[in-house]
Amino acid sequence: MGPAPSASASASAEASAVPHVPASPLPSHGVRGGIGGGVEEWGTVTTVGGGALVAAALGGAWWLWRRGTADARE
Repeated sequence: MGPAPSASASASAEASAVPHVPASPLPSHGVRGGIGGGVEEWGTVTTVGGGALVAAALGGAWWLWRRGTADARE
């Protein structure tokens, strides 16, 4: 049998097997918006569409509530 491999030979082989990844720089822009970046500017169509959905939900809830109270009175 041949001589056992030295510890320094295996350590240098393991070190060369790991690729070197350079540190990435931080982004140059800061936080977007005023509330932690969660604020965006929406267009008119998006605002009107969202308002219509909210109005439909409130109208449907009111209709179901009125219908339920009317059934309870009968």
